[in-house]
Amino acid sequence: MMQVKDDQYARNELCHCGSRKRYKHCHGLIKEEVPSKDIWEQERQLALQRQEAKQINRSTQQGDGKPILSFMAGDKRVVGIGQRGLASSKWCTMHDFFRSYLQDMLGEGWLKIERSRPPGRAHPIIDWERSMEAYEKKHMPNTKERKVSQLPMTGAVESYLQLANNLFQIENNKEIQATMLNRLKHPDQFQGAFYELSVLASLVKAGFEIEYEDASGASGKRCECVATDKISGRKYTVEAKSVHRRGLFGVKKNGRSKSDKKFHKDVGDQLREALKKQSDHPRIIFIEMNLPWDGDNRLTKIEACGKAVVEKADALPSTDPAMVFITNHTHQYNLDTQSSRAVVVVGFKMPDFGREVLWHDLEKYYYAKKKYADLESLAISLDKHYSLPVTFDGDIPELALSDGNTSRLLVGSRYELPDEQGNIIIGTLESGIVMESWKKAMCVMVVPPNQRIMVSVPLTDAELLAHQKYPDTFFGILKPIVANLGDGDYLGLFDSFMKTYIKSTKEQLLKLMSNHPDIEMLRNADQETLAVKCCARLVYSIFKRHQEDLSKQTVVAESQVV
Repeated sequence: MMQVKDDQYARNELCHCGSRKRYKHCHGLIKEEVPSKDIWEQERQLALQRQEAKQINRSTQQGDGKPILSFMAGDKRVVGIGQRGLASSKWCTMHDFFRSYLQDMLGEGWLKIERSRPPGRAHPIIDWERSMEAYEKKHMPNTKERKVSQLPMTGAVESYLQLANNLFQIENNKEIQATMLNRLKHPDQFQGAFYELSVLASLVKAGFEIEYEDASGASGKRCECVATDKISGRKYTVEAKSVHRRGLFGVKKNGRSKSDKKFHKDVGDQLREALKKQSDHPRIIFIEMNLPWDGDNRLTKIEACGKAVVEKADALPSTDPAMVFITNHTHQYNLDTQSSRAVVVVGFKMPDFGREVLWHDLEKYYYAKKKYADLESLAISLDKHYSLPVTFDGDIPELALSDGNTSRLLVGSRYELPDEQGNIIIGTLESGIVMESWKKAMCVMVVPPNQRIMVSVPLTDAELLAHQKYPDTFFGILKPIVANLGDGDYLGLFDSFMKTYIKSTKEQLLKLMSNHPDIEMLRNADQETLAVKCCARLVYSIFKRHQEDLSKQTVVAESQVV
């Protein structure tokens, strides 16, 4: 299906629809008519919706810190980094830029020395670089043509590019301390610096401002930084700990390090050390376990570490509550294969926070979530913003870097369509839904004279992947995906309802709850309280109906068996 551009047809050419009229006397009239105020308003709203979708796509790729500033200057791509910039004619994607940026940060002198060392004695960054180059040499086409190639990301590639992205995020939003760069270059200090950078970048991408703590006069007893949420203004003290294991990040194989078998003790030791650091604000603690991945069994162990944190609440002397992120990255175990990661979030001496809390009272759930809104956003950001940005402007990579043989499906755009007689007509995309199992999009098109038809559009593998990653904005405007109670996500369903009903007026909410047994008492409640009660009631009602339907299905199935 071909998208129609405004300048695609000359005014005096025969119209593409087969009417044998000139374009200016046929479909061209649509373009040349003076738009009414209603049409102008529709176009304005469409432009705002598309801009909103672009912002969401950018945030999904780049995080909620400062956006990537990039532009073309002649044949060179320029990327801004804080108060400076880099330029090259060889960058097709942000991944290309990251490689140049990391080399710029490390310096040619240091790289030359480390690259001269034999395997096994070089810095871990050089090991990643060598593994990445060997992987590309084996799998990428040997051509001088500037072309984007896609390969699965190995542990070495991901470690190298994530380090570059973390440095970039921090420099673009704050500045990088010279001591941090020196620690990165020192093999014995690299592991701690590498994880601290990851944590600092995660805070930046989650929308926090960071201020480094001065540990020079406190014998190292200060935490990594103070993070301030840009929206609420609340401040948090942040500490990052990484468990050392033999053979990883330059730790000597015969040296002292934590054993994989003592992972319960590991998390307790790291938590105890983190709580010793001075703190003037609520605490956020990150602990990296550095365990190899062995399927679901490993995830179970990471979750067990989270439970161990909760259980140690009474055993440890500290009285300070803390939000604890237990992370596990397997990059160093899978340098030449695909790696994995896991994150478990728990509350230390915070009984009303954490994903291990099972909520049965939706009203309590809402107010607890509101209480910890900053921390909830950080937990969501860790997953949402982990993937590396690919495009410079935040556009959907799978669509922006496609071969260009297909037209993007955008609400409000016009497309050439065949009618029942095989003639070409012009239709405007009004809405669409992707049927992944069919590998098609079912699109509602508006065709003259103001008729709506359903059109089935085949989707490429790239388009299907784009929809999986960006389901809310696939059609160019924001179309939130509502949670499905059939998946058991009643909290997600409640959140979906709240996004709508929190905007309703008190009068509208009272009308919806007119048959509530306590309606007279509710008339004195504020709008937020009414919205919460209304949404909780809706979810409970749907949940009850869902359970009744399941019971009926079970009865029918049993009768068929009998």
